[in-house]
Amino acid sequence: MPPRQSVSLEVPAFTDMCTEVDLAAAFRRLSPPSASLSRQFATACEALNLQRKQAGVGLEPAGLVHVAHLRSVRTKLLSYYHQLTTPPISTLPKARLGVTFVWRDARKIAKFEDKTGVLEIGNVAYNIAVATASIAAETMKEQRGANAAKTLFEESACAFAEARAVMGADEARLWRDPTKVNMELREEALLAFEELMSAYAYRCYYDFLLDEGAEAETLAGGAHQAAVAYGRAAARMQKAIEARRGLETLFSEWCRATDVGRSFYLSQARLHAADICARQVRPTLQLAHLAGARALIDAVYAASNAA
Repeated sequence: MPPRQSVSLEVPAFTDMCTEVDLAAAFRRLSPPSASLSRQFATACEALNLQRKQAGVGLEPAGLVHVAHLRSVRTKLLSYYHQLTTPPISTLPKARLGVTFVWRDARKIAKFEDKTGVLEIGNVAYNIAVATASIAAETMKEQRGANAAKTLFEESACAFAEARAVMGADEARLWRDPTKVNMELREEALLAFEELMSAYAYRCYYDFLLDEGAEAETLAGGAHQAAVAYGRAAARMQKAIEARRGLETLFSEWCRATDVGRSFYLSQARLHAADICARQVRPTLQLAHLAGARALIDAVYAASNAA
């Protein structure tokens, strides 16, 4: 069986909610949709206010907190996001609230303000994706946890896509202006994170196949799928780097590591292909696959040593 890559995956970091906003009072200043909905509206306002406070607590990186804490954080973020994006709250224009939402980027350097609510909803969706990815990374460390981690990484990719949809629907197109939105919500960054989570999901699927003792043909296909996914993620990161305005500092090392991952899984695909050739008694092709695998593994080791 080929060597397993050590279970250590880097995931994006949480962005920070910087200010407390009394959303209940702000929404109550707006007229309820109708008199019959006034009680429902008041209840929704109070729930929204509480959920926002809870959603901003405990946003710590994976590895520093227990996975149960991460699950609790994810649940609170999901509750707040659901409340923000469903009636009656979703039907009211956030720009009329008269409040300022302030968020800080994941590097804890710059703050960004917004009165329309777009930055608020986008960052909450982004943090849901981060929480899900963090849980997945911890789940991978569990014995035979690859299949559950795969599902979580797929959910994280969907959450990054949701954040991208939120920002893309904004008429002001905040994500086009690096001075108005934290870099994590820029289009290039969200696309890169989405592809990266998909690559991690394919990696988990390959690890699951290894755990299940799958046939060489199946393993070769799984390793090749992971390599292709890692390649797509690296290409997206390269586009983000080329967009600059801070994204080069976020993705440069990550892009190199992702490209190393692509080479690793290509090497595993070649090794499995060599196993198939050995069974079919095709020594020339077997040696070619082994030589290709060795060259790729040498490149992985060289890149790791350089890093």
